[in-house]
Amino acid sequence: TLDISDPDAGNRPEWQLLKQELGKSFQTVLTLEHPLHEVRWIRGSNRLAVAGENSEIYLVNGDSRKIEKTIHTGIRELHALAISPDGNLAAAGGVTDAATDLARAIVFDLTTGAQVLELPGRSTTIESLEFSIDGKLLACGARYEAVQLYEIAGGTVVATLPAERRNRWLSVSPDQSSL
Repeated sequence: TLDISDPDAGNRPEWQLLKQELGKSFQTVLTLEHPLHEVRWIRGSNRLAVAGENSEIYLVNGDSRKIEKTIHTGIRELHALAISPDGNLAAAGGVTDAATDLARAIVFDLTTGAQVLELPGRSTTIESLEFSIDGKLLACGARYEAVQLYEIAGGTVVATLPAERRNRWLSVSPDQSSL
């Protein structure tokens, strides 16, 4: 058993083996001065979108590991990032804004960087976002609040799903029958 609460866990042989194996499987794609929270591959390309504790979404070439585009979101600290199935849109969300005391989720066009849609503010940090398989809907999970499902075309709420816990991850089933 790997017990991460053990202060000496990093020195134990099983942890050393795990680190060694992970080192073979994973590569550093981007190093920045601030922590990164989200990394998403953009389907049908060699690019990925990266976001973290600043207000930027970085579009990174997976081969060269160079930033190709930076999209400024205006969200102080990003905690959620989703890419539409066609790779054309990115949705970003994060902590509450100091001026409004509301957390925002914003959808951007990945080609132009332009804002396409801003969802109504939530009272707590937006922790997860997920597009539907057809890209027409966006699920938005805020900390300890109901998950809201929005129609991208008009930005209207089409469903509200109760959630009693944190919404750190959302996923849509392939047949779109479950979230």
